[in-house]
Amino acid sequence: MPERNVESWSSMISGLAQSGLCKDALAVFDEMVRREVTPNEPTLVSVVSACARLRDLEHGQWVHDYIKQHRVDLSVILGTALVDMYGKCGSIGEALEVFKKMPAKNVYSWNSMITGLAMNGSGRQALTLLWKMKWMGIEPNAITFIGLLSACSHSGLVDEGQRFFDMMTRVYGIRPLQEHYGCMVDLLGRAGLLKEALDFVDSMPVEPHPGLWGALAGACRIHGDVELGEEVGKRLIELEPHHGGRYVLLANIYAAAKRWNDMAMVRKLLKERRAIKVPGNSIVEALAAASM
Repeated sequence: MPERNVESWSSMISGLAQSGLCKDALAVFDEMVRREVTPNEPTLVSVVSACARLRDLEHGQWVHDYIKQHRVDLSVILGTALVDMYGKCGSIGEALEVFKKMPAKNVYSWNSMITGLAMNGSGRQALTLLWKMKWMGIEPNAITFIGLLSACSHSGLVDEGQRFFDMMTRVYGIRPLQEHYGCMVDLLGRAGLLKEALDFVDSMPVEPHPGLWGALAGACRIHGDVELGEEVGKRLIELEPHHGGRYVLLANIYAAAKRWNDMAMVRKLLKERRAIKVPGNSIVEALAAASM
């Protein structure tokens, strides 16, 4: 292009970020700044979101400093992007600072803050935000409850989590998604309530997602329930015979119980079927992404 304006740069950065090429998006932004082209709000939101996906705190802080130095208004969208970025990068103090300074907040802003607290082990603090949010007249949505249930899961708040799950459907009429069910299974599994977790899965009105079974199998391995872990692990392999991670999980359950022959059998099956170990997102990562 013989000439490029701010919209041209912004479109390129946004396209790269949305395509998962976040490092390239940041490189283009750096070039844009070097050429003294002043970015607009959509540009900054795309860059901050790219930093969040990369968990690049240093670059995210630099962008935030740029925003402050150039006195860019902290709009709802830009502020929410910064809260999300700091939360994903583990800098919950800076996330709270941005959140408090935002002149206006919508449900996505609150969701990002709740999710950030949940991801960083501040479960009870996340729960208090629900009541502040309601006091401000903002109604929670499905994403809000994913964050709340995740906060309960990571802080061992079983009773609170069960109350929120009931409140979501009974008070707000929100139909549970796979992520809500997954959070409940994770909550019960982490607390060692494995039978209750299995009963919960069996009572679900929807077909359980493989990731949900994976969370239960992982809880069985952690708490040493080999019998249930074996049952769930076999179900997982039947559901996803070409997902290598399912075989590895069952093999680890056998290894923890020193059932070496069974472990070797699963490893052999993994090679015979040429299953591939694919990286996956945790429930918390999924909800954090969804909150944006």
